Formats: sequence, C-alpha cells, structure tokens
Amino acid sequence: MIIGLFQRHYKIYKGFSFIPFHSEDPETLSVIIGNNGCGKSSILEAVDTFFNNRIFNINIGSKKGEAFVAPLLLFEKEKLKNFTPSNQKYIEVLSDFLWEEKASNSNYKPIKNYFSFRKNNLLKYRDTHILLVLSKEFDNGNQYFFTFTGSVQKKFKEAGLQPFKPKEYNALISRLRKVYTYLYIPIETSIEDFLRIETEGMQNLIDKKISSEIDKTLTDKRITRATGPNRTKKISLLDIINENLKRYINDTERTIKTIYKGYDFKMQYKAKQNLTASDIKEQIIYSYLSKRTLKKDDKPIRNLSAGERKKALIDIAYSFISGAKDRDSEIILAIDEPESSLHISNCYDQFIRIEEISEAKNCQVLLTTHWYGSLPILNKGTLIQIELDTDTPKHRRFNFQNYFEDRGSHPNDIQLKSFYDLTSSIISSLKHYSTNWLIVEGTDDFNYLSKNLRIKNLKILPVGGCGVVKLLYDFLYVPMSHKSEALDVKGKILCLTDTDLMGPELQHSSETRSNKLKFRRLQIIDGKVTLVKNEHQARMPLEIEEAIDPNDFFKCLSQTINLHGDEELKKDLINFSVSKNASCSQIKGDYSMLTFNGAASDMISNKEKIMNFIEKNKEKISKEYKELIVTSKPKWMNEIEDYFNL
Repeated sequence: MIIGLFQRHYKIYKGFSFIPFHSEDPETLSVIIGNNGCGKSSILEAVDTFFNNRIFNINIGSKKGEAFVAPLLLFEKEKLKNFTPSNQKYIEVLSDFLWEEKASNSNYKPIKNYFSFRKNNLLKYRDTHILLVLSKEFDNGNQYFFTFTGSVQKKFKEAGLQPFKPKEYNALISRLRKVYTYLYIPIETSIEDFLRIETEGMQNLIDKKISSEIDKTLTDKRITRATGPNRTKKISLLDIINENLKRYINDTERTIKTIYKGYDFKMQYKAKQNLTASDIKEQIIYSYLSKRTLKKDDKPIRNLSAGERKKALIDIAYSFISGAKDRDSEIILAIDEPESSLHISNCYDQFIRIEEISEAKNCQVLLTTHWYGSLPILNKGTLIQIELDTDTPKHRRFNFQNYFEDRGSHPNDIQLKSFYDLTSSIISSLKHYSTNWLIVEGTDDFNYLSKNLRIKNLKILPVGGCGVVKLLYDFLYVPMSHKSEALDVKGKILCLTDTDLMGPELQHSSETRSNKLKFRRLQIIDGKVTLVKNEHQARMPLEIEEAIDPNDFFKCLSQTINLHGDEELKKDLINFSVSKNASCSQIKGDYSMLTFNGAASDMISNKEKIMNFIEKNKEKISKEYKELIVTSKPKWMNEIEDYFNL
C-alpha cells in the first residue's frame, strides 16, 4: 500500500515535503479534509501523475529540474515474487537503505518528518516488509530516487549491481504498474473520463479467476491437429492465432517483395515474435466491457447527473472489488470529494460504501472530502487534516478509532462541522426516504443489534463511544423538537448507549414531544435488562455484551475462546456453565450468568481471566454472535422494534 508521498514543487506544494498517509499503523482508508485551495486534490493528482502519467502540474515559479513526485510503498516481502529477479535485487538493496538510512545527512532536513514517521509508525514491520520508493521527475532523467539517488546508487554498487539507469528504471516502473493499479476519480468527472474509468479502469478490478479462465482458454492445448499419417499433436487457440497471423504476414511480405525486394516485416530488436495470452486477454476484457455500459432505471449512466455518475462509479467499483476473491494487482482507489453533487441525504450511504470498499482484500482507498459528517461514522482509518500556513500546507493526522475520544487536539471547527453535517444528512433522510436511525456506540453494538432487529428501512450507525452518541443526540434534538420539523419527517431516531457510572449528561430531555427522537440506555432493574431514560436514577454499569441471552452469549464466547484464547483459558472454561436462573449475559456482580463447577479456590481467578478476555475481544465475540443461530431475542430489543414499527 501507499503509506506516504514525497514531492517537490507539485501544484500548491512549493518546496520539498513528505506527507504520511497514516497516524499509527498503516490503514486501508485515508481521508483528507481541509478548506478549498489547501492542497487536498494535489495529493491524489500527484500519485496519479506517478502511476498513470497525468500531466505534471508544476508549482508556478519553481525550478523545473527540482520538481518530482514519489509515493512511498510498504508491502510484505512475499510480494517480491511479483517482480522479476533483476527487479528484486534492486528493490531489496533500496528497501534496506530506506529502513536504515539516518536523518543526519544535511540534504534530508526538509524531510526529517519521514525519519520520524518511520521511527514511530513503521519499525515493527522492518523484518517482514519492503519499503520502496521511485520518483517521477518533471525535467530530470537521472534522479530516480530524488535526493536519495546518489546514496542509493552507491549502495547498488556495493551490492555488485550495475548503476541504475533508464533501462532498469523503466523495467521496474513497468512492473510496479502491474502490481499496483491506481484508479483516480476526480471531482469533475467528464463523460469521457467516466467512460474511460468505466472500461479501462474497471477492467483492472476483474477477479483473477476470470482473468485466469481467459488465459486457460487461450493456452490450453486441447485442439487436435494431424501432423502426418497416424500422427497428431495438441495445440492451443493461441497457437492457431499466432500461426495464422504469421502466415498472413509472410504472404503479405512475399507480395510486397514482388514490387521491391528491399521491403520486409522484420521484428523490432528484442520484440516478442508471437502474441501472448496477456496481449489478447487485455483486449478481450476491454472490448467486452466497452460494449456493456451500465444503466440505471433503463437510463444510460452517461445521461445521469454528475452526482449520480460518481455514485454509480463507486457502486461499480464496490461490486467488482467486493466480488473479487483474488486479482492480478493491488487496487488503490482515489476519490476526490465523493459527496460532490450528491443530495445530502445520500452522503451517509456513499461513505459507508467507500468504507466497505476499503475493507476488501488488496484494496486501499484515498479520498478528499468537505462532508465532515463522515468523521463520526467511519470506524477505521486515518484522517489527514490540512491547513494553509503562510501558503504552505500543514498536515495533522488522527486515527478514526479514537478520534472523538481525543477532542482536545482537534482543530477548533472540525467537531462542530462534523456533527452539523451528519445531523443535516440524517434529518434529510428522514424526510425524503422515511429512514429509521438507531445510533449506537460501536461496532460490537452494531453486530448484536443487526443480528436480531427486524425493522423496515433501518440504519444502525456506530459512532465511537457513549459521549459521541450523546453529543449527536443533542445536535439532533433542537431541529427534531420543532413542531413543523417533526410533522415533516416520516422516520424515527433512537440513540442507545450502555450505562456508565460517570457518563456525560444530556443537554435536553430524553425524548421529543413528537416521539420521533428518543434517547435510551441499557440498565439492569430487578435482575432484568430494560431500556431507561437518561434521567433514570438507576445507574448500574452495564455493557451490551452483558445484555444478551445468556445461553447464546456463552456459545459465542466459547467459540471465540476456542479460536483466539490460549490453552489455559480453554481448560478453565470447561469448569463453567450457564446458570439456570440467569436472565442476561452479565458475568461480574450479583447477577452473574456463570456457574462454577471446579475447585472453589480457583473460581475467582478463572472468572477474572474470562472477564479480561471479554474486555480485550469484544468485537471478535460480537462477530461470532452474528454467525450464531440465535435461540432467544432479548426482550429489550423487542422494545426497540415496537418503537420503530408502531
């Protein structure tokens, strides 16, 4: 994957800079936000210039001989097999240099943040991964590794390799572009650009199985040909195509020689004599796709609005990527403002679809956006926030997983914008699509609830913590409490949290008069889980995994321990069973679902081990629950269904 970008003098980026794409561990989703003109799109365009030969947009007034773009790639050493033996030798030496070079060289001062990024984020990958960088220069054919070139060439010589020259560079670039496919969807996608992406771009997303089937059809020697009396041989379709083409060229050459003997059809130096399966396969896929233009409601995509076209492109990409079990290259999908021209009520679905694309195998997504409502809804990935500081873009990075838990370090306006944008999108969807919203703390809540709830047109939105749910409720309360607004909306909203001893308070009451917006939290009362208003006096700590049917929870807990627990924990679990009197899946406290059948002296320590495992593996347990055949739906979930369905 791409983990950063070195560049000098590209568009707004005057001077030498390194932009990391991740805040902690490398993630498959990076979201770039900032005001217009701050350099968001420049990053995606620079990478497109490297991979797809987009016109180099040099910074006005800068020296052409200094300008370059150079993405930094990180991939597992196993992927070296995708390169030729000659490529591999150069890559291994270059990777060692990028891992080991020190920041002391005075030439490296402008990119000291690269060495800091490597130290803080990458060192644990040193033994298992390759670092690779190549630069595309605007007006210099000898700087293959920008400022590193002289030092890297010296390392090549020490390793017994020939100096790196255009021949080696072109061979490595050519191979790199087969290993990585960079598909860029700009904000202004013209009809011509759209059709190019729909055909040329999307063919790179084809499942490797389809590609292999075409190869097999062309190269399998399944055609029998007589070669003499009682003699035959097996040939392939590709053999026949090459033989016929060779015969045709030879016949044409004989004809033209009758005019002048000096004519001939000689092969170019070192050119392949015959067509390969790859030559034909690419044309087959392209021709097939170009004849099949997607339609929506019987309307050709080219006739849709700009927003609908962009949505269609992302839907197509999702279909190809999610449906492909394997493919020939790793996909890097770059999208410039996916919310552009979309009705605000559709923004949520657009970003959820993009997040799903980023979770597919061998796929990375880079995007820019002005829709700050994406921040509370994205669960994994990196936010890159750009601000202009005296005409120079400055970058800050945050992890989505704990973004709203660390509000103190955020730019002042981001939280306000994110909640306002998301609130506007939710309310708009209530009006236009009668959407119902269940807003919860995290992914584990989503897994338990989506497994059981049967509610028409329901979206379950995890936002990253109890505090975020309450903040979003307060943002929603004001517009939803207006009488005119409440009459206009057709869907409902329920904000649901666990119970914490010291949870933040709401600024408003726990429901609107219209009953279209409610806040409830899970609470145990008289041994049973129920939904209560936030003002309710009972405040016994309770989390959603403690509010499930005890027998169902014990099954998915046991399966998760068998998959991810150590041998000692597996043995300890044997001594536990579900109490006949258990009404919920709580393990700690007076209402524990567990009965211990072992030695009394071991009960407390064994129970603590299980609780520690649950605390560290909540999401894994909830995923196991999603795959479970559930025997009993918790009654409090029936309350949620009644609220939305009545």
